[in-house]
Amino acid sequence: MNQTKLSPAAQRALRCPVCRSAVEMSREHLHCTNIECNRLFPIIDSIPVLINDDSSIFSIDDFIRRRNTFRKPSEGKLAETLKRRIPRISENVRANEIYDRLARLLLESSSSPVVLVVGGSIAGRGMDSLLSYSVIELVETDVSFGPRTRLICDAHDIPFAQNSFDGVIVQAVLQHVVDPYRCVDEIHRVLKEDGLVYADTPFMQQVHGG
Repeated sequence: MNQTKLSPAAQRALRCPVCRSAVEMSREHLHCTNIECNRLFPIIDSIPVLINDDSSIFSIDDFIRRRNTFRKPSEGKLAETLKRRIPRISENVRANEIYDRLARLLLESSSSPVVLVVGGSIAGRGMDSLLSYSVIELVETDVSFGPRTRLICDAHDIPFAQNSFDGVIVQAVLQHVVDPYRCVDEIHRVLKEDGLVYADTPFMQQVHGG
């Protein structure tokens, strides 16, 4: 079996994004076990790519060919240095406090909570406080490869079984999606009955993210 960046528990909860049937993992692919669906999904650099080609604006081929699916190319070290020194209008001043509260609430209901991160190719602003709790497992997903990406998927078809997660984080993501209502329905589906959600969106920000 191919080593992925997902824990065994997260792998068992994986589902086909097309028909939601269980999937079997081989060295290079995940295979839908539904004979009528019978889809194959690649594993690229230990990262499963579970995209529904029938409905997503992304395609599996985008990731096989390493097309730029979200983030703009780096503008160089000088530009990045200047950006870090200029105050940002999108600063989330309460994120650390909120993430710490989320962590404590999660640990009240489970000794080892599992949290889905939608849009998690990089750590969200203020997430350091949550990351300090090693007993909380983060399943970080995105539509782009990144330093923290564990699974490529589209939030319109989240490839996990229902009631899989103690919590879901969707930070500064819903303003980018085609159908936020469908994404919220999917988040609700994979969340446990008493699960927690941390979601935020910018109420005033320039066009960003291409």
